[in-house]
Amino acid sequence: MPDDAPVIVVGAGPAGLSTAGALARVGIRATVLERDSEVGARWAERYDRLRLHTIRRFSGLALPRYVSKDEFARYLRDYAVRLGLDVRLDTDVSRIRRDGDGWVVEAPAAAFRAPLVVIVTGKHNAPVFPEWPGRETFRGSLVHSSAYRSGADYAGQGVLVAGFGNTGAEIAADLVESGANRVAVSVRTSPPIT
Repeated sequence: MPDDAPVIVVGAGPAGLSTAGALARVGIRATVLERDSEVGARWAERYDRLRLHTIRRFSGLALPRYVSKDEFARYLRDYAVRLGLDVRLDTDVSRIRRDGDGWVVEAPAAAFRAPLVVIVTGKHNAPVFPEWPGRETFRGSLVHSSAYRSGADYAGQGVLVAGFGNTGAEIAADLVESGANRVAVSVRTSPPIT
């Protein structure tokens, strides 16, 4: 028999926790389901140099300027504890189905029933490698940013960074500062740099 909850929030990242926190402030205790074994784990496992680019004045976070990935992961854990949020870790949602006037959220070891489900799992959950011509015969390594940790791993090498968004730009800078022999950046359109 599924556990009953007033609201199920799928995902304990920043959006999921803030949703549960906002609900708690109006007296609704949501159950937050998180597939990782720790709140903030996705942030903690990102590349070493990562810092948030938004400062407190613009983000509303109770954090100093440009916090590191580890500081942000710790902030998320502390936020969940401070607000007493009901976060169920190691709960990988496998299915959500309609059940009468509500929903049943299924995970391998548990099921939950609620009249409302909020899905906040993020859109960058799974790495995507484009089907570039010649990819299968390329003798070098192809590394997605989700697997990148430090420019020190590429010292003395030539590296092409595909994309120049925040992550691509920061990884390119990290590679240069860590001693990569040559760093080139490939972009589809001109970046918005003024």
